Amino acid sequence: MKKHHIVIAVLLIALMDIYFYYQGIVLEKSYIYGEFQIIENLQALFLVISFTLFTLTLLFAQRGERAVVFVGMLLWLTMFLREVDFEELNVPAIVALVTVGRVKDTILGVLWFLTAVYIIKNFSRYKTLIQSIVFSKLGLIVFIGGLMLLGGDLFEKMHFAHHDFYEETLELNGYSLILFGSLFFPSFLRSLREKNRIAES
Repeated sequence: MKKHHIVIAVLLIALMDIYFYYQGIVLEKSYIYGEFQIIENLQALFLVISFTLFTLTLLFAQRGERAVVFVGMLLWLTMFLREVDFEELNVPAIVALVTVGRVKDTILGVLWFLTAVYIIKNFSRYKTLIQSIVFSKLGLIVFIGGLMLLGGDLFEKMHFAHHDFYEETLELNGYSLILFGSLFFPSFLRSLREKNRIAES
């Protein structure tokens, strides 16, 4: 990930924010940040793309990578199910059963528990990769995205004019950074493999 990639991403996010601010606040089109409207739909789309990228990456992941990639998949899936209110959509009964309420929470809880146990038991295998992610530009980008999601949650609890616009926009920014990080994750893994190969030769 190069510096100019980060600059481009920040500029695109800023332009997106300006556009939605103009539409939602200046032109008073408040519906754009309502339920199942454009901002929320973009949030869901960005998470679906991120999940898909990690799923494809898992297919080609090597030993010492797979569980970490799976954590990314599971995290983006969890966020997607949190964002999309399937109970309000006309979906088949089986889809509604596994995406809403206690069944969803139970399935995700079991998956998170098993994944955590596996990584803890095999931590030595994944330690280097986890450290590399945490202390990389990629990790910083995703961390900032997470902070924006927390900021969105704070605005959700506040009550002032257009507070829900700022909530949804911050969340969209967070998911945009997550998508940005997901796009570069495969190349990040390839770069680490190359460094390890050179170090071992």
